[in-house]
Amino acid sequence: MRRLLVVAPRRCVDPRAGIRGKERSIRRRARGVKRTRLPSRPVFTGLVQGIGRVLERSPTAAVPAAPARDGGAPTVRLVIAPWPDGAAGAGAHAAPSDDRADRGGWWARIRTGDSVAVNGVCLTHVGAAASSGVPLSFDVIPQTMAMTTLGDLAGGDPVNLEPALRAADPIGGHLVQGHVDGVGVIRMIRQDADGVRFGVEVPEALRAYMVPQGSVCVDGVSLTIAAVPAEDLLEVALIPATLAGTTLGRRREGDRVNLESDMIARTVVAWLERGHRIDRAGRP
Repeated sequence: MRRLLVVAPRRCVDPRAGIRGKERSIRRRARGVKRTRLPSRPVFTGLVQGIGRVLERSPTAAVPAAPARDGGAPTVRLVIAPWPDGAAGAGAHAAPSDDRADRGGWWARIRTGDSVAVNGVCLTHVGAAASSGVPLSFDVIPQTMAMTTLGDLAGGDPVNLEPALRAADPIGGHLVQGHVDGVGVIRMIRQDADGVRFGVEVPEALRAYMVPQGSVCVDGVSLTIAAVPAEDLLEVALIPATLAGTTLGRRREGDRVNLESDMIARTVVAWLERGHRIDRAGRP
């Protein structure tokens, strides 16, 4: 006796259906998850976007003075306005530039709490929302005043300014945190055929990070290290545009400048130090 075997046709299943179902399940679970906004840290590129002029430097009562053990110094309020003619970089080494007070109209976008690099130092604007021509205000603690050249500023002095990098902005220099590592001293200024060369004395703690063709931030300006002729000296070459568009065109031998080393170099040196392969001076 023959038996009849009946086989039902197999239903055609779209292989993507299971994936879509999993995606819907994940979305449903995600709706019940509380979203946490991660803290953001400002970063800069070392391309100066404007020149400012110190209008006021005075103690502020908004922040208590430092403890007596730290000298009891007060927090200082810096008020900075746009440089009137945009030619703050003009000096013995440069010709005046045009519209350097507010390149790209960034000044009017500054809001309370925004970060701005002032001569390479990351500071927070504590005043009201800015508009073109309205001064910016920053509270600077005694430690920052002592560890950077901001303590040297006086009324009328020009300063390099750069707003924090936005997601859509190009990175034209190198990544800069605005955390000054130390203060250097200009020991040599030499006129070259295509610009000016500065020789800057480097503090001992920063020397391991200074390598030829590496990056360094000088007073907020991203520069390439042209040479390291001595253990405590680096050389940078400045083109006319940099001299005219920043305060470096006004610098003289003996002037102090803020220095920030390249964050990649710092990371590599720290890794090697932990492996006991080099010392703080970069020696094996």
